[in-house]
Amino acid sequence: MARYGRGNELQSDEYGMKYMAAAGYDPQGVVRLQRKFVELSNSRQTNGLEALFASHPPSQSRVSANIEHSKSLPKGVTNRDAYQKAIAQLKRDADAYRNYDDAMKAASKKQYDSRLTLVRKAQK
Repeated sequence: MARYGRGNELQSDEYGMKYMAAAGYDPQGVVRLQRKFVELSNSRQTNGLEALFASHPPSQSRVSANIEHSKSLPKGVTNRDAYQKAIAQLKRDADAYRNYDDAMKAASKKQYDSRLTLVRKAQK
């Protein structure tokens, strides 16, 4: 039912990895991400990834193909430290976002006292 097939996904992966390597990034990042997607799909811990998985189901064969492709590309940097620094505030604010989401759910159930408490927690 998907508009694009597995061959298109592999081609897209190859171009993405090639562009990553050309920009100086480690193309193994694609492999690590796809391994994580396979792990999440196997354990059903998909949360907001259901739509992505529906149109682009993760597979070990895709991971294996990308491992092979990555062998032909230069190694690069991951910049993990810079990334962690960039998202540090988001991590600190995670509880606030979660409380806000819970407050919106409470409001949809007309649980206004609970909503107000959760909004105040989010604001703190």
